[in-house]
Amino acid sequence: ICLKAGLPEDAWQEGAQLYVFTAEVFGEKR
Repeated sequence: ICLKAGLPEDAWQEGAQLYVFTAEVFGEKR
């Protein structure tokens, strides 16, 4: 997760809080 966010591999160890979410993406064809 840290690498995907562009953070160092050990960034989560420094008291960071990680949040996971999902999104429902929708739209109309142009």
